[in-house]
Amino acid sequence: EIELEAFQNLPCLRQLSLSVNPIQRIDFLRNLSSLIEIHLHGCNLKIIQKNFFNYQHKLERLYMGSNGVEKIEDFSFKNLSNLKELYIFNGKMSVFNKNIFEGLENNLNKLDLNRNLFENIENDTLSNLKNLKILHIDFNQISLIDTNSFSSLELLNDLTMKVNKIKILKRRVFSKQLKLENLDLSLNQISTIERNAMPGLNNILRILRLKHNKIEFIKDHHFPFMLKLEILDLSYNQIS
Repeated sequence: EIELEAFQNLPCLRQLSLSVNPIQRIDFLRNLSSLIEIHLHGCNLKIIQKNFFNYQHKLERLYMGSNGVEKIEDFSFKNLSNLKELYIFNGKMSVFNKNIFEGLENNLNKLDLNRNLFENIENDTLSNLKNLKILHIDFNQISLIDTNSFSSLELLNDLTMKVNKIKILKRRVFSKQLKLENLDLSLNQISTIERNAMPGLNNILRILRLKHNKIEFIKDHHFPFMLKLEILDLSYNQIS
């Protein structure tokens, strides 16, 4: 156990790693307002409470993977306006809403939610994260991407959603991603790509991976005018 005032005489501490310790509370961080980076991998933080990070206004990178996180309370990151990278992989979260990411609007550019239990992405879930450039949601249970799931993420450059349960790419699902260069939807159950599913990707997409899906036909409207596309992976489908 770490005493509440254990770190009170470390005013210049910029990086703290407490990974792989059975930590359940982190109120001892309140004296560490100069931190830039915190590593809390493999601890025992099942619930992220809204008062956990009240004093880390300078924090830029927060690593909380492999905690089995089940819930993040609304406004938990509201005081982390300088946060650039957030890692919450290997958790047990199935639901999240936009209030979780309140306060991260200005600077968050990378979000890693790999290996959780998310089933869908509601229209406004990520609407606060307008500066997000890298989003990884691999190894989840997502079955549907709504037309507006990513509509606010206009600066997104790298999106991976490998190993989910997506069956269809709906019309205009990627219509606002004018800067997306890498899209990986491998190892899903995609059998249908609707016309104009990816109109926003025509002039910028470089890498498109759709391997290990259930695609049977390639039609002329699937990849229209993708002038910058360099890598297209359609291996292990059902194309005859």
